[in-house]
Amino acid sequence: MEKKKSEGDILREWIRENRSSAYKLADRLGVSSTAIYHQLNLDILSNSFVIKLEKAGINIFSKQMPNAVPDTITKYQVSPLNINEANILNVSLVQEYAYAGYMSGYSDTHYIDDLPTIPFIVDKQYKGNYMAFQVRGDSMNDGSIDSYIQSDILLCREINSTYWKNKLHINKWDFVIVHKTDGILIKRITAHDTTNNIITIHSLNPLYDDAEIKLEDVAQIFNVVKVERNK
Repeated sequence: MEKKKSEGDILREWIRENRSSAYKLADRLGVSSTAIYHQLNLDILSNSFVIKLEKAGINIFSKQMPNAVPDTITKYQVSPLNINEANILNVSLVQEYAYAGYMSGYSDTHYIDDLPTIPFIVDKQYKGNYMAFQVRGDSMNDGSIDSYIQSDILLCREINSTYWKNKLHINKWDFVIVHKTDGILIKRITAHDTTNNIITIHSLNPLYDDAEIKLEDVAQIFNVVKVERNK
């Protein structure tokens, strides 16, 4: 028999699905991040915490996640009987072992067409160039709820290079950066110098140092809009 999810687990899923974090949720509710982590470990959320969620307009028990960040693709929990072609977005997948090949083939439509695809359940068809990347390495794993774990699959939306001159929404997203020489990087961006066209990248794993990257050395940048957790 499948183990019933605790309310703490449901809260954890809501944070992941909405591309939030314990810190962001704490700020929204006016509590400490420690309080959030305490609730994540509970079988039943405290009444006072549920009231704070309700006052903030958050319903973590809604099947359709109405509080998802706009313009993101949300994993709706719909019955398979209700799924049709309009609910499925098939996205090309760059697997861990294919990182090197992608570096030489990302601009080749034939290469992209030959990649395996992965389906995502969506509420409507979304515009833009979407790719999925399988996580390789541990640079974004610090053991927190925000971590990306080896073999997780990230659904990503490309940011057209014409928008790189404007400040990227670094407080809203994590990023997949396709660097012309350093390969595929999954990082946070902590600073964007629009005058000198330089971004500062950050790893969650404290063993990795921050680094500056010139945008002229970057081929593609993607927002991470959804995570499929490695089982």
